[in-house]
Amino acid sequence: MRRSTVPLSQQVLVRNGLDPNETTSIQINGTSYNTVQPQIPSGDPFDVNDDQGPITGNDDDRELKFHTIEIPRDKFNGDPLNGNGPSGYTIRPENVTMWKIEFGWYGAIGARFYAYIPSGAGEARWIVIHTLVIENSLGQPCLQDSYFRFKYSLDIFNTANLKTPQFLYKYGASYYIDGGDEGTSQIYSVSSGLTPKQINTASETSLFGIRPKDVIISQITRPSGEDEAVPIQNRKLILPTKFNISTNALTEVKVKTCKACAGFGHVFTPGVATTDTGRNMTN
Repeated sequence: MRRSTVPLSQQVLVRNGLDPNETTSIQINGTSYNTVQPQIPSGDPFDVNDDQGPITGNDDDRELKFHTIEIPRDKFNGDPLNGNGPSGYTIRPENVTMWKIEFGWYGAIGARFYAYIPSGAGEARWIVIHTLVIENSLGQPCLQDSYFRFKYSLDIFNTANLKTPQFLYKYGASYYIDGGDEGTSQIYSVSSGLTPKQINTASETSLFGIRPKDVIISQITRPSGEDEAVPIQNRKLILPTKFNISTNALTEVKVKTCKACAGFGHVFTPGVATTDTGRNMTN
C-alpha cells in the first residue's frame, strides 16, 4: 500500500498494474471505492492538518487525506510466493519469515519488497516480491518524512471460519541507510556570554537544552525569477551523537525530553539562536 500527498499519474498506475480503465473499483480495508487511487485518511489519529493534537472521534475536516493505492497479490510484478511464481515457493504466514524493504530517500524513486526463502539444501536467498516503479515520473519529491513509523497490523475481514484468536508477532527489526550526504552539515560555535552555570548538589539542575525551530526556511526561485522564502514544518528530530562535560566532582548526568505547552505560553531562557538561514548565531 502506498499513501502520499503526491498522486501517481495514470501512466505510473498502468506501469504498476493498476490501469484505471481496466480497474474501475477497489477495496481498501474493507471499503469499496470507484477509483484505483482514492484520497482518503490513513486511519492514524495523528495524521491531522493542524496542530490541535490527535483526532479523538469522527472529524473529517481535520483528517489529513492521502492519495492511496493498494496493490493486491495478483498484481505483484515479482514473485507472489503462491507456488506459481519463478521460485515455485509458497509462503506460509504462520512461519517466521524475514522481510526487507528498500526505498528511495526522497521518495522520487520507487520501492522494492523482498522475502528471504529457502533455495535448496542448506541455502536461502532474498527474492523480489514486488517493485513499485515511479522513477522519473513525479513532479516533486513525495517523501517528506524519511523516518518511517512502521505499523504492523493484521486485518481480518472474513471471520466466519475463525475458531481461535489471531496474532501477529514481530521478533525484531533493523534499519540502515545506504549512502548519505555529509556535505550539507555545518557546525557553528558561539558563546552565550553568561557566567558559568552553578550546579546545586541538593536537586537536579538543567545544564544545557536544545529547542529546534518550528519551521525551516527554504529559499527558492520561481520560474518568473522571483525569489521566495518558503516555510517548511520542521520535524524537530534531534539525534545527539556526542556531548562532552568536564567536572571536578562525582556527577550524574541525565538526558531528558522536555514537553512544553502548546505554544501560547512562553518562558525566558537565556541562550543562543540561529537566524532564518541558520548561517549566523546570535545571543
